[in-house]
This record gives sequence, structure tokens and C-alpha cells, in this order.
Amino acid sequence: MAVRGLAAPPTPWSKELATPQIDPSTYVHASSDIIGDVRIGKNVHIAPGVSIRADEGSPFFIGDNSNVQDAVVIHGLEKGRVAGDDKSLYSVWIGNNVSITHMALIHGPAYVGDDCFIGFRSTVFNARLGKGCVVMMHVLIQDVEIPDGKYIAAGSIITTQQQADRLPDALSIDLQFASHIIGINDALRAGYQCAENIACIAPIREEFAGEDTPTAAVHPTNGKSMGNNHLDATSLDQVRHLLSQGYRIGTEHADARRFRSNAWQSCAPIQSTRESEVISGLEACLAEHTGEYVRLIGIDPKAKRRVLETIIQRPDGKPVTAPPINRVLSTDGAPAAGGARTGGSSNLKADLSDQVRQLLSQGYRITTEHADARRFRSNAWQGGPSIQATREPEALAALGAILAEHAGEYVRLIGIDPKAKRRVLETIIQRPDDKPTAGGTAPAAYTSSSSSAAGYSSSSLDTSSLDQVRHLLSQGYRITTEYADVRRFRSNSWLSGTTLQGSREPEVLAALSAFLAEHTGEYVRLIGIDPKAKRRVLETIIQRPDGGKPAAGPSAATPAGTFTSSSSYSPPATSGGSSQIKPEVVDQVRQLLAQGSRITTEYADVRRFRSNSWLSGTTLQGSREPEVLAALSAFLAEHTGEYVRLIGIDPKAKRRVLETIIQRG
Repeated sequence: MAVRGLAAPPTPWSKELATPQIDPSTYVHASSDIIGDVRIGKNVHIAPGVSIRADEGSPFFIGDNSNVQDAVVIHGLEKGRVAGDDKSLYSVWIGNNVSITHMALIHGPAYVGDDCFIGFRSTVFNARLGKGCVVMMHVLIQDVEIPDGKYIAAGSIITTQQQADRLPDALSIDLQFASHIIGINDALRAGYQCAENIACIAPIREEFAGEDTPTAAVHPTNGKSMGNNHLDATSLDQVRHLLSQGYRIGTEHADARRFRSNAWQSCAPIQSTRESEVISGLEACLAEHTGEYVRLIGIDPKAKRRVLETIIQRPDGKPVTAPPINRVLSTDGAPAAGGARTGGSSNLKADLSDQVRQLLSQGYRITTEHADARRFRSNAWQGGPSIQATREPEALAALGAILAEHAGEYVRLIGIDPKAKRRVLETIIQRPDDKPTAGGTAPAAYTSSSSSAAGYSSSSLDTSSLDQVRHLLSQGYRITTEYADVRRFRSNSWLSGTTLQGSREPEVLAALSAFLAEHTGEYVRLIGIDPKAKRRVLETIIQRPDGGKPAAGPSAATPAGTFTSSSSYSPPATSGGSSQIKPEVVDQVRQLLAQGSRITTEYADVRRFRSNSWLSGTTLQGSREPEVLAALSAFLAEHTGEYVRLIGIDPKAKRRVLETIIQRG
């Protein structure tokens, strides 16, 4: 065992000069450093380039059969401790069978429970992760406690307990993957130890000496030789995930011309549900259509709908950017937690009983959340009691008791699908100045504080904002708000505000006026939401800290064409102009729209471009190509002389799928 273990340096808070305690069965690579009071259990693998420093916070504990992979850093603050499973206090506790993968950072105080998986470049700081959690790549977990068995998607930032409590459960395929990584690293540990032992390595050298030719590459799944038309690891994971959910698998192909017009053609159908036969069928399609686009289709045979479309081959052979597993699919086609909510009317004035009745009839569970004015402003709701009743009168009685208990606070009703373990409804049913009906029933005629137009002053909203509100209501759109102080505005970190309940203009304007008064001295923007398409159709700033009004045009509101179905894209007349959209950019926009991705922009002057400090630009609303191209052309013209890049965002996985510069300064 190669170990570079050093005593902790003498400091005012640590004078014991503690040294690492490492079980003999553990392997520590010679390029790794372990400093101070670090206690490592049996059969642990410490890969090259690891830094485990208990020189400030200490002690550290790493349990049996865990692995700490290349370039991982484990460190701790001088103050702050967590309780380990042995009830003692530690700066960092890492349990048994844990994988800390490449370049991750565990910074104490931190607790990582047994059987956890921490993905590449993820950070855990001042947090506790329960047993069996699966953390994917580039995740930040800070100041929270994650319950057992949760899944944290790639790129997530979990910094509030509310976010932590809403995380989905890890699937069996996730846990199998984590267990697979443990097995791989245990084999690596044994291999490294064997490589340092001449008695172990000699028989292997003799075995290799007797081989004249290298073994052909074998497909990991079906034993076939790997050629140019094999599936990558990501596609294999998608296939396994789809088959495990009972979905059928198909393929489509398109040459460059058909791809531009989104006119895909079907490959031979794959009738089998056995993994090896399905993969053979997929590889046959890839081989038959070399030089073309090929995409994988997941089909729900019961609902007779597509649950996945992802490109697995391109003509140029470049790697395809696709999510490892499409986790946002649910058997009823509804969005996963964190997406748009459904489940009932947004007008609660006379329909609270109807909503409860509808939720119960669908087999959903009902619970509540409450918040005082301060928590409401920061969107930090507190969980209320779960309503166990399945009969409407009992559920309404329990709901009425909760409203009475939290008089003077905001209360919202939550509907939960117990099978999919996700929220299907979130709606506010009480505000601080509401008076819930006492007794055993919920309010029969709920009256929002925003229902009176008495508090509305026309001077609080300009004519443009009034017209926008009327237009949104006439189109059947929902209206909500967001706000930000100067610091958050600069970083484009808006906070969710009030959803303006009601469909009558006086009620909405009264609520909007009250919200503006509540956030005087802050930026406020108006959001219009299409409840059917579950997307934003308008984002426009209606209040600024200095009282100034936003300029008219695309820079102050959603790009032109959002509300005009007849809008069309026409390129600028001058072919050399900076706002000219190149054909390859048009193709990229078309492809993003075809895949259901959201499109937004970023811009930077020369100084910001050199330091890679891009500013957020316009989100290009709409799903029709002419509208999006018209808005993009206007944005390019607005930022002539600056760098502009196009961003494609997967709204389900909540991650970027494209970043490309389309205009230079």
C-alpha cells in the first residue's frame, strides 16, 4: 500500500499532531495526500491525485468499501461538526459503500450516508445526505439535509430545505448504477495492490506473454464486435431505462434536407422487449443509415404516445448531447416536480370544495403549506400536516381547522400524486387578511384580499402595463409576478412573487397594484403564462427602483411576435449586417424547437467577452420558427457591435444543451 500520510500541522486549534489511521486492506495511491486525523475503514480505494486534509476541521471518517476517485478534495472548517453513525462528532463523515467521483468536493461540516453516489465536480458543504442518495454531475448541496434515497439531477443547486424536501426518489436503475461503481473501484483497488506485489503480478505477466494477438473489442451487452455503428453508454442507459419502464422502442432517420424540415422517416419496427435484441435492432438501423441523423423513440404502448425523442447519430459523427436518462417522464404525461402545475381551476372563490373533491376522486393525497409575510416574500414555505382523510367532508373539516390554526398567514393547498411522488397542484387558499370559516368545513365562498378593486390606483401602472394585463386575460393566460433587488437584478436571480388569482380585470389590477406597493424600491416584472402549453408568453419589467418606466419595445417586454400569430421572419435587407441570421443558425433554431428546447440569448462587450462575463439577454418566447427568428433578429440588431450567443435549454432536465456564438463584436 502506497501512502502519503502526514501529521496535522501544529495550529492554535490543533496541537495533537494527529496522523491518519488507515486499514491495511485499503489502497492509497502514491500521488494522493492524507493529512491529520483521518480514519479510513476496510477495502477503501483512494485514487490518484486525492487530497484529504484534516488540518483545519477534524476528524474525518471514511467507511468500508468506499472509493474516493481522482482529484477529489475533502476538507473541513475549523468550527462545525456532524454526528457520525457512532454518535461521535466529526468534521466529515463518509459512510460505507460510498462513491465520491472525479473532482468532487466534500467540505465539512458534512455527512454523507451509506451507499451514496456523488457525481463529477459536485460539491457538498455544511450539509447532510441520507443513505442511498444519488447526486449527479455539477451539483451544489449546501446548508440543507437531504432525506434518504433521493435523486439530485445534474446541475442542480440545492441551498434551501424546501428544495431538498421536494427532491424525487432515486430509481432502482440509479441504485444499480451506484452499486456497479462500487464493484469497479473494488476491482481497481485489488488491481493496484496486485501491481505492487511481484508474487501477484508474475502469473499475469506469464499469461499475457502467451498471447500473440490482442482480443477483439466486444460489445458490453450482446457480445458482438464493436464497429462504427454501436451505441454509446448514454444511449445504452436510455434503452435500459425505457425497457425497465415497460416502454416500446423505435427509431427514425433523416438526411440533412429532411432533418432541416423535421420530416423524419421510420426505421424497421423493433417488436422485441429483450435488451440484446433491441440493441441489435438499433445498431442495424445505425448501420443502414450511416451518414444520416438517427433518433431513438420511446413509446408508451398503453397511452399510445411518445415519451422520449433523442438523436443518437449525426452525419458528421460528432457526439450527441443528450440527458443520461430522461427522468421527467411520468405514466400520465404530466410534468415532473418543478415543472408547471396542473390540477384544477386557479379561481378559488367558490371552487375550493370542487378542488378537494377532484383531488380525492383522482386518488391524490392532500397536504398544506403555510408562510408568514417574511417567508412568503422569500418563497420559503413551511410544511403543514398531511390530510389523511379520503372522504370529502372529513378532508374539508381538516382543511378548515388548518386555516383557522394559521389565521394571519398565507396557506396553500398541495395535491400530491402518491404513485409518481410529485405535486399536481399548488394554489394559495388563504392570505394574511382573509378570515377562514370557523368550524368543520373549509370556506364555502373564499374571498381573496385582491378581489376588491378599491386598493387599485391607475397611477401605479402605466398604460402599456394595463394593456398587457387586459390582453393576457382576454387570451385566457394566467398572470404572475417576479421581483428582485438591485443585486439580484444584476445577476438575473429573480424571486417568485404572487400569482394573481382571478380572471376579472379589477381583481387582477388590485392585486398587482398591492404587489407593486409591497415591493417599492425593487424591480418587479409581469409574467404571462399559457396554462395549456405550460410556458411563458410574456416577461416585462413594470417597476424599477428609481421609479423609471421601461423603454418600449423588445428590450422591455417579450420579443415582438409573442402575441401576434401572423408575425413572420424576414431577414435584414443588407447581407452584411450584424443582425443577419446565418443559415446554420436558422438550422440550429429549427433543431432546438423540434426537440422542445427553450431558446434564450446572452451578450457581452469586448471586455466582458475576454473575462467570460456574459449578460443574460432575451428569452425567445414562442414555439413557431418565424416568431423566434423575428425576435432573434431584433435582438441581434439591438446588440450590434457586441458578442451574442445562442443558448438552448432542455426545460425538463433544466440544463443547457447548446451554447454557440452567433454574432461577434
